[in-house]
Amino acid sequence: MKTKLLLTKLILILFVSTCLFASNTNEVNTKVLPFMLRYTNVEQNHNYNVLQVNSQLSNIVKATAADFIASVNVAFRGTSINMQAPQQTATTQVTISPWKMNNGGGAISFNVGFHGNPAAYSQANIPNASDPNWVAAPVNANGEINYSVNSILSYCLSQLDFTYFETFLNIPANFNISSLNVAFAAADDGARAYIFNSVHPNGAFIGQISLGQNPISADYASLAVAGEINRLVIVQFDDCPSGNNLTGAKVNVNGQVVAINTGGCTQSNFFWSNAPTINGKTASGTINGIGYTYTSSVNVKSTSNVYSHSTFPASFNVPNANPTIQNIEPSSNTLTFASPMTNPVLVFSSIGNGSISVPINFSAPVDVLWSTHVGSGSSFVQNSPTQITGREAYAIVRMNGTFTSISFDYLTYENYVNFAFGADFSTNYPDTIAPTITLNGSASVNINLGTSYTDAGTTVTDNCDLNPASLVSGTVNTNVPGNYTLTFTAVDASGNTSAPLTRTVTVNTPPVANAGADQLFNCASSRGVSVTLNGSGSNDINGDALTYTWSENGTTLATGVAPTINTVPGIHTIKLEVTDSKGATSSDTVVISTNSDTMPPTVVTKPITVSLNASGAASIIPSDIDGGTTDNCSTVTLSLGAGQGNFSCANVGPNTVTLIATDAKGNT
Repeated sequence: MKTKLLLTKLILILFVSTCLFASNTNEVNTKVLPFMLRYTNVEQNHNYNVLQVNSQLSNIVKATAADFIASVNVAFRGTSINMQAPQQTATTQVTISPWKMNNGGGAISFNVGFHGNPAAYSQANIPNASDPNWVAAPVNANGEINYSVNSILSYCLSQLDFTYFETFLNIPANFNISSLNVAFAAADDGARAYIFNSVHPNGAFIGQISLGQNPISADYASLAVAGEINRLVIVQFDDCPSGNNLTGAKVNVNGQVVAINTGGCTQSNFFWSNAPTINGKTASGTINGIGYTYTSSVNVKSTSNVYSHSTFPASFNVPNANPTIQNIEPSSNTLTFASPMTNPVLVFSSIGNGSISVPINFSAPVDVLWSTHVGSGSSFVQNSPTQITGREAYAIVRMNGTFTSISFDYLTYENYVNFAFGADFSTNYPDTIAPTITLNGSASVNINLGTSYTDAGTTVTDNCDLNPASLVSGTVNTNVPGNYTLTFTAVDASGNTSAPLTRTVTVNTPPVANAGADQLFNCASSRGVSVTLNGSGSNDINGDALTYTWSENGTTLATGVAPTINTVPGIHTIKLEVTDSKGATSSDTVVISTNSDTMPPTVVTKPITVSLNASGAASIIPSDIDGGTTDNCSTVTLSLGAGQGNFSCANVGPNTVTLIATDAKGNT
């Protein structure tokens, strides 16, 4: 008995190991002895109950390798074996597109001094991903680059001929890249790999290989970015007429050779159940020739059609059978298939209503292929991979994989809902269509010198790839004025690339505003004073035409280089804003002080001698004694003091006379 137990343990370990490490097959078929198996796939949120396997040795347990990613626990007669599987398998999660090559621009004159001199890479000009000269690269049976041609050079060490090789590395989000090795077997005369992604838009490299060097590899894990498509370009150059080759170039991730994504799209092909036959708590029908039995925890009811059938998109071809299964109360529902069913599809018409919210739980994760909700208060939400909730909602969901049975629980009473069943027998076809890319924002952007710049990016869609990449080349130096071009190219996992889009970013030196010298006006009337502003001292180093806007406290007063405005008495801070043709602005202020006239005239007199006439009398007028009286603002009116200006014999001798000056504001 003890020997039998040890033998059983050994068989179990071999079985689990087979499941865990069969990374090159999608499905594992293994014969096992009696045991109990529990497995959980954390990554895909699967949580399977204990699976009982009967005692016949001929029984086969089928499971995909992905189902064993997280952990496997085996229990046998009180003995427990817990085996941890690798958390990810590079060959099933990371792919590269087929290698392409570009012959570059022919021979270049450049002295290198020795074979494979890294200085040669300064002459490389890596073509954009959208360059039309990319063609399929020669590879060996293992998919490694196997390039060997005659040299086109005439001279050794004084000419270069570049050849470029390109692939796109598709790394899923949250994938742990512990190593990403780009390996070379040999190169004549040198080769270096560059990686392009959102962190390194202009490319980054680690090391190179040169003529005569043993096979090498460089680890690019520190440069790769998960969750996007990384562009990998190998730059190979020939520097002597003796030969031109690059062999054994390949990519390994986490110690495994990365599979080549040969492309392909999955196109849904829906098959639907015929009108089911209902009997008590069961109903039966066929889907694409495969029989099924539907079992409910309550008696199965029906309607003569699908409620609001026209709500469903015609592209799904949802059946409108008579009878159609109807459900009103909470129920547990199971579909058992006569043979394994591929991608079962469930249709729900009118889940809940505006006042009733109904959750539905599924035995496996579902993809919501389509959903909508109708009317006031309606809603639809996928709460988790295994639950949806609706208020007058309509949904088509799919369980991905092959199943012998599936189940779902309808959790709330309601008016009624219709169920329909089908399956998606998807077909694959080659992906040869390039992604579609559009710029977010304008194709021309102007920014001021010294400011920060964050590009608005692009929007990329693809017919197959759910996560196509947007590659960008070019940079913007906001500290150096000039025009910068950013080039965007979209690429999908199959290596299809879009035509490039460009955005021009102009780093502009703003103009210099000059509002002129401050101005003072001391003789303002109550109506104010007319002031001519002067912005002619403003300039733009780029020679752009300028517009001028004059304002006070946010209110525009005038436009133009030298407008005339009227200001009431007081102190006015006038702002001049000049704008160049690229939208850059600069401002300056001028202070205009307009004061009312409160200053009296300045009186100046002069002495005079007056002779009495024969009658002994004489007289004077104010101007007779005015010695140059002035006023700061206006002309003056002169007058003499009261009773002064007439003289007689009694006044013979010196006399004091008062001269009074009055300006226009009444100041005296």
